[in-house]
This record gives sequence, structure tokens and C-alpha cells, in this order.
Amino acid sequence: MRSITKRWMFALLAISVVDCAQVIARNESPDFIANRTIAVCDKAISLNPSDAAAYNGRGGAKCVLHDYNGAIADCSKAISLNPRYAEAYLNRGYARNEKGDRDGAIADFDKAIFMDPSYLEAYSQRGYVKCTKHDYNGAIADYSKAISLNPSNAHTYDVRGNAKYEKGDYDGAIADFDKAISLYSNDVDAYNGRGKAKERKGDHEGAKADHEKAVELEVIFLRTSRD
Repeated sequence: MRSITKRWMFALLAISVVDCAQVIARNESPDFIANRTIAVCDKAISLNPSDAAAYNGRGGAKCVLHDYNGAIADCSKAISLNPRYAEAYLNRGYARNEKGDRDGAIADFDKAIFMDPSYLEAYSQRGYVKCTKHDYNGAIADYSKAISLNPSNAHTYDVRGNAKYEKGDYDGAIADFDKAISLYSNDVDAYNGRGKAKERKGDHEGAKADHEKAVELEVIFLRTSRD
């Protein structure tokens, strides 16, 4: 599954707004954030063994550390304490997919969406897993729902464009990559994806231009990340 960004990590982990601000300011590593979260959740659980949020937060942190068995155990405990805990189903689904249990992951995402029909991240994650199962129509439907919930997220257009590409809908893919680029002009994935789709349609010059733009952006990113 795609890498966990700090933005999504904070949605998974049970740390305070103050802690979030501090780790961003110090540019702490994901492992540091996860271990800090586990310590906070351990303390919360010791004070209240029925704290479902603490188990879920610790489960999310274990996902970041690739301890998927531990994450599943913690999220399952959170669900046993609060059977309507959509975020715990999301985190457990993420962990199950990372262990290769794609059907179990989809079942958990289904449950998260049943509990919260507006749960954008659950649609996105379920769409991703459906792509890995080559269920491109199902993935496109999930990504379309996520887009309806947040039409300004360039990444969701990227992944829907990828699903359309894999399905052979190159015009639809190009339209999605166009939209992603209109929302985020430095979207390397969108330029690469659009270039591949143009290549399939025989637009070799357009494909070359898009791939060159993607390389240019990657070079700029590498230079700025070193500064």
C-alpha cells in the first residue's frame, strides 16, 4: 500500500495537537512519531484498560512500525470495546492488507464505510486494494466516491487515473491526470501517468513532454530536499 504520510499518520495516531505541532516543527521521523504515540497510548491504557481510542492509536502506530500483527490485535481490542469504531476498522484493514489478507482488508473497509458512509479514507484504501485485485471498476467507483467527498484532492485523481489506465480507458485516465495537474502543478505521478496514457494512444511527443516534466520536477524535489 502507498506510504504513510505524516498527514495521514496523525489521523491514525492518538497524539495531541501540541505534539503534532512539535514533531512537525522538528521534522521528526515517522518511527519517532510512532514510538512516541505508543508510549502515550501505553500510559492511557494503564490508566483506563477500556480506552478504545488508546488501543486504536497504538494500533495505528504499530502499522507505521510495520508490526502488523500487533496492530491487528490492538485494533481488534478497540473494536471489541467499541463495535462502531470506524477508524479502528480502517487501521485493521490497512494492517491486514499489508500482511497480504486483501479480502480481510476489504471486509474491514466495508465495515468502516457502513459505520461512516462519508469516510473518505476508507473509500480510498478500499479502492487501492481493489486495484491490487484487478477489480478496476470497483476501484474506480470507490475513488469516484472519495472525489465526491473531496473534489480538491489531486492524489485521488491520480489513483483513479491509474485504475482507468489499467482498465484500458486511456482517455479517461488522461482526463483524471489533467485534473490532478490542474489542482497540483508539481504532481510528478500525474505527469508520469499521463505520459504513459499518451504513449498508449500514440501521442509520442506528448508522452515525451510529460515524462521530461516529471524528471524535471523530481530533480527539483531532490535539490530542495538536500537544502
